[in-house]
Amino acid sequence: MKFFIILLVLIAICSYSFRLDAEPLKLFNEPLFAHDSYSHFLSSAFIYCWQYETLKNAAHVESGTSMICAFSLTGFYGILKEIFDDKVKKQHFSYKDIACNMAGSLMMFLIWK
Repeated sequence: MKFFIILLVLIAICSYSFRLDAEPLKLFNEPLFAHDSYSHFLSSAFIYCWQYETLKNAAHVESGTSMICAFSLTGFYGILKEIFDDKVKKQHFSYKDIACNMAGSLMMFLIWK
């Protein structure tokens, strides 16, 4: 069931972004539905699931604690990645990317139990 819900969410996001006549939505003055946004959203969702399952099954941490730790660590990794982009790669620090990271991990936080 949870995989079906994830698929529906991704289809809804993609269907809106592929409308040719749609004005692009902006978040923090950057286009929200761009290739970069999808990669941040999906990679954060994957990282959340990986961390949750590792904490719960390999480290034998309780389910609730695993959820909170996985959500927190995913957000922390996203922020570190943006700091790395800003300082090392000399790209701009993107708040939109952090929002997409948090949206991906929040979706999995609510679904993956």
